Amino acid sequence: MHTYQLFGKTFRLSEVPESGFYLSELSAPRHWPILTFLPTGFEPEYAYPLVVFLHGRGASERQLIPWMPALSRRNYVAIALRGPHVVRGRRAGEYGYGWYESGHKTEHLVEEYLFAAIAETSQRLRIHPQRIFLVGFCEGGQAAYRIALRFPERFGGLVVLNSSLPKTKPLFHLPEARRLPVLVAHGIANAVIPLSQARQAAQLLHLAGLRVDFRLYPTTHRLHPVMLHDANRWLMSLVTATF
Repeated sequence: MHTYQLFGKTFRLSEVPESGFYLSELSAPRHWPILTFLPTGFEPEYAYPLVVFLHGRGASERQLIPWMPALSRRNYVAIALRGPHVVRGRRAGEYGYGWYESGHKTEHLVEEYLFAAIAETSQRLRIHPQRIFLVGFCEGGQAAYRIALRFPERFGGLVVLNSSLPKTKPLFHLPEARRLPVLVAHGIANAVIPLSQARQAAQLLHLAGLRVDFRLYPTTHRLHPVMLHDANRWLMSLVTATF
């Protein structure tokens, strides 16, 4: 009987994997985790947009589990990566993961991890190569800024949620970066990353000639449901208008 392997499971050729979350590991160069979301009504022959999610400080790739259905259950394949740096959580004895700051000697590992995850996902599933979107929350947003502005030609858009630019300003690859659409969404009452920092990031990107959509929401550091609803509409506007 003809079968195929996907996420460590065996499927008949006539079988379609169920929608939901699948945890796997990169086959190379390191066994880093990838949490993959398959949308409702998954169609194996359709070239899906891919959302690449970088979690907040102290969380993990599992932050995608409540976040993704609030964005869209149907429109995207999504993958979430795990920050390589172990950090303390907000509660005593709790640990999570974070992302290295700009200039860290192992910063390149994050880029290697991210692009290897995209390549392996594109081998497993049909992904539209021009519809790969990088989405970062909190500290993951800073990592998303660094990577997207350094490799703007690799992404169809960048979404930054409740975050700011890294302390060491990222390198802009112009003029390629000017073709990268950016959505900056921030909570007005965010006490972790003040609104002024998000506004400063949006203004800097605008001055550099990037297409920036800056939106505010009546929330704190938490992701407001309307924020995710708007992010979905913004991403789909790129999918339907640009491609």
